[in-house]
Amino acid sequence: MKDLIINYWSQIVILIGAIGYLLKLFFNFVIKKKEIKFTIFQKLRNEEVKSFYISFLEFEEILKQYNARAFNGYNLDERFYDKLELSYKNLILDFSSLKLISNKKHFEEIDNYLNKLFEVKSRTSISDNDLRVGFDTKESSKRLDEDYNYLKEDFISLKKNIVNILRQINGID
Repeated sequence: MKDLIINYWSQIVILIGAIGYLLKLFFNFVIKKKEIKFTIFQKLRNEEVKSFYISFLEFEEILKQYNARAFNGYNLDERFYDKLELSYKNLILDFSSLKLISNKKHFEEIDNYLNKLFEVKSRTSISDNDLRVGFDTKESSKRLDEDYNYLKEDFISLKKNIVNILRQINGID
């Protein structure tokens, strides 16, 4: 064995070097493949978070307009109701796609916050309908006033909580 190593030492070094080079190529390929997958997933996650947040902001703005108009007794046309429902459906769709990239804890937290917002939408809708037909106007005005105050004051903390969760999903915090 000793004679074999002494006689063929240069070939053995070249063979070990070639094996090392092939291992380096293999590991670089595996690392690059994982890096590309991570980059694609991160880009998808960024797009989903951005899409959800834009839908959330649009729904917030329309809901505030809806509440203010209903509170002031404006008759809203059908286009506004269509816009409200479209915004609501977009938010639900974006939330569903956000579920695919977030963990269960984040999803449940956002779901709880959105349910609060959807309750306001539902109460505002009921109060608006009651006011339009003249049914229980005092109670309807009171509910609209409570919802208006919620949207004006408490909604800021809800929005901050959602932003923090979205930042966690995106890996920023």
